Amino acid sequence: MSAVPEIVTAIDHWRDLSKYISAHRPGVRPESNYTPVHVRIRCAICKTSPLDLPPWVTSDHGPRAAGAASPHPTEPPCVVPGCAHLVGWGCMEERLGRDGGRPACPVCGRALRYACGHAIPVGPVPRLAADRRVQDVVPGTRAWVLDEDTGEIVEAEGEGGEDGGREESHVRGQCRACRRESLRRKAAELLHIGFGKRSCDTPGSQRTFPADYREELCTRMLDEILGKMDAYQESLVLW
Repeated sequence: MSAVPEIVTAIDHWRDLSKYISAHRPGVRPESNYTPVHVRIRCAICKTSPLDLPPWVTSDHGPRAAGAASPHPTEPPCVVPGCAHLVGWGCMEERLGRDGGRPACPVCGRALRYACGHAIPVGPVPRLAADRRVQDVVPGTRAWVLDEDTGEIVEAEGEGGEDGGREESHVRGQCRACRRESLRRKAAELLHIGFGKRSCDTPGSQRTFPADYREELCTRMLDEILGKMDAYQESLVLW
């Protein structure tokens, strides 16, 4: 006889949702002694649209499984940067359009701006497949598992976010463009200092690199550094 599912509805923050998604993800949960879960939550802005969540926390006992259609269209979930409140992306996108130059969280009012003053980009959480960890989608997210003996959700050891496990959505102090420019200036300074010294390719040499050659080397190395940084930032889905 299958276990009666736990029905979860009181969720307004990403940390409270991510633990169910993480712990019940297929392939990581124990095969026995656990209670299945059905998460039913709605957009915190309109209060009506259900959030479109991974099937392993919705499909077993949801309205679609019972053959009943929802009267409201689903919305992809959106994690508000910084405060990590959970809203529907359709409503959030509409709210951002109305806010204009003063974007803010519709739940707590936190301004969606970096310390550099530029707006923080906001987007929907990408659809999660069973082989995609939530930590890879929302930076700073904890990893949770189901205890094999009790079936309780527990934090996976050594899997906390960069902030030591605080479930806030990671937002750096500067936007991507400002971080890139800051790194470019620092790297250029270090490269020019290094290549401005005497050449070490010949022991005892007293000559230095010609100015035009030094500039070419610095530019080439700087482009390589920034290219790798851009590739790394593109691998981060949010913020």
